[in-house]
Amino acid sequence: MKLSFQIAEPAGEAALLVQTAVVPEERAQVARQLLSLRELNAKSVVFLTPPAGRGVLRLETAGGEFSGNGLLQAAMAFAVSRGIRREKKFSLEIAGYDEPLTVHANPLTGQVTAELPPPHSVEKYPFGEKEVPLLQFPGTAYVILKGAALPSDETLRPNLAALAQGLDLPAAGAIAWDFRAGTISSALLLPGADALRRPQCCAASAAAVTAWQALHGREGHHKTALQQPGGVLQSVASLQRGSLRRLTVSGPVALGPVYNLEF
Repeated sequence: MKLSFQIAEPAGEAALLVQTAVVPEERAQVARQLLSLRELNAKSVVFLTPPAGRGVLRLETAGGEFSGNGLLQAAMAFAVSRGIRREKKFSLEIAGYDEPLTVHANPLTGQVTAELPPPHSVEKYPFGEKEVPLLQFPGTAYVILKGAALPSDETLRPNLAALAQGLDLPAAGAIAWDFRAGTISSALLLPGADALRRPQCCAASAAAVTAWQALHGREGHHKTALQQPGGVLQSVASLQRGSLRRLTVSGPVALGPVYNLEF
């Protein structure tokens, strides 16, 4: 199989955007092969497919997990591929969510703002021996833990596996949030791939924390700039009549070369 893919990176989280059509049954194997290329040092793989609805492009992952970073990366890659030079608004699609998501990509500045699906929230959800806040995106749920640091991998792995199994989701994550310092760090487990990752920068985690703040605040717009190990991402949540009406995350995206490899 000949694959065409491009490297895209927001703040230390390199992804491989696969542009070649790959049938769903083969995506897990293709993703494993691509991630095994050490010289690329990629952290994730996103498959770009033709839209099924009103978007210009559709994002899918091998495991079905949600990728906020993938939205930012795919938006910039699409804009550059079409010769767009200044800020442009268009819509992308993701698996597990019926509505198109609006993105603003600006190749001139290297910045992207992407709309995310408003997550379902739970005030207290069992996680290990505690009950903690939970926010669920399509395919992935995140729990929010207070403090500056996450537990060890040995502690996180079984608890995240139980979380994914309990919600029947392909992925589960945890976010350590230091409210006073304005910092977060995150971990994501994909039980099917037996992979526990600690991303340097996670768009979905930033958006989840902002959404949680909005749901527990006043009506209107809630904006955060959260420091992560790999940099700062900004997120905005709009609360109207007690419900999230809009959730966005913004950050830089750097595109790398396009590769064509035979597997």
